[in-house]
Amino acid sequence: MKNCFNIEKRHRIAEAGIHFFPNRVAHPDRIMYEHDLVYMLEGGWILGQNGVDYKLLPDDILILHAGGHHYNVENTLPNTKTVYMHAHSVEGDCLLKGDAPENLDSCVYLDIKLSCRGYNKPKNLFFEMVSEFWSQNSQKDIKLSALFDILLFELSKIKDDKKENITNELMEQVLCVIHMNPQRFYKLNELAAMLHISTKTLTDMFKKHTNVSVHEYQIKKKIDMVKTKIKLQPNIRLKEIAEEYGFYDEFHLSKVFKKYTGISPKDYKSNNI
Repeated sequence: MKNCFNIEKRHRIAEAGIHFFPNRVAHPDRIMYEHDLVYMLEGGWILGQNGVDYKLLPDDILILHAGGHHYNVENTLPNTKTVYMHAHSVEGDCLLKGDAPENLDSCVYLDIKLSCRGYNKPKNLFFEMVSEFWSQNSQKDIKLSALFDILLFELSKIKDDKKENITNELMEQVLCVIHMNPQRFYKLNELAAMLHISTKTLTDMFKKHTNVSVHEYQIKKKIDMVKTKIKLQPNIRLKEIAEEYGFYDEFHLSKVFKKYTGISPKDYKSNNI
């Protein structure tokens, strides 16, 4: 069974919060008309939905679908702590039997139970949504709906393989560093040191995900940025562009630009004004 969420419609968050159970407690036996998302922070719990039992351990997420029969199987362990939210169902949400259909971009498909070990973004989003739910922000409903969509997309990235989850998070970190600092040309050992991994691990991981080396990826991204800069600011000097994107000087920029595009920045500017 998989949860199907229609991402073309906004999901309104009805409730969000954190529960701490110092003693063993049972989950209510109920049918809810909102989706019940539970993130296990500490402790453990066994819950059921429509005849299937789910054992929750720290960093597991359980997505109980709206309209399903939710019930307790085994009480919480002492000192269990969870963060949860209830999201209104929208047209198109459903529980799907079997595999998700291909090429259906209007929906996100998620397993009933997911493990987030080694992948912190979902937990951080849960906390952010709880904080936003209790804020005085007049537009919090809109923001919460947007954050819920982001949460769904982040959960859709989760693989069964913990190693794969860690690798994906490391890749996001290194790409973020590169994209947020276009004025820098990072050396392989610099990026590896930031992630606390070896240069070989970074090289293999990067090549697997991008099909290019770290150096070539940076070059291609900078060339794309330079193209955009020339189109938006045709009067800007090449010297300024070179400084902004980490090239030694305008001659270095021109040489690299022509190598990757086949024309000089000057000719590119002429063709795009």
